Amino acid sequence: MADMTQVTDDFGAQNGLLISPRVFDRFYRAPLQRAIDLAKSYGLQVFHHDDGDMRLLLPRLVEMGIDILNRSNGAAASGIWQR
Repeated sequence: MADMTQVTDDFGAQNGLLISPRVFDRFYRAPLQRAIDLAKSYGLQVFHHDDGDMRLLLPRLVEMGIDILNRSNGAAASGIWQR
């Protein structure tokens, strides 16, 4: 039995987002939310990894149900965050 699953796309670059929050909301949010909701319906924690500085999207991802976030990008990274 699995305890967690990963949903991921790199939304951040070294110095900020690859896409605007508006583009995220318009094109990425709904499909990502469906994947998160499906995982949660099976009682799984949801893990997201991002190589870039995606701090501006962090509130959205938490609101959507991301439980664990791993960022890795030098100064932009803050290690692992868990709800």
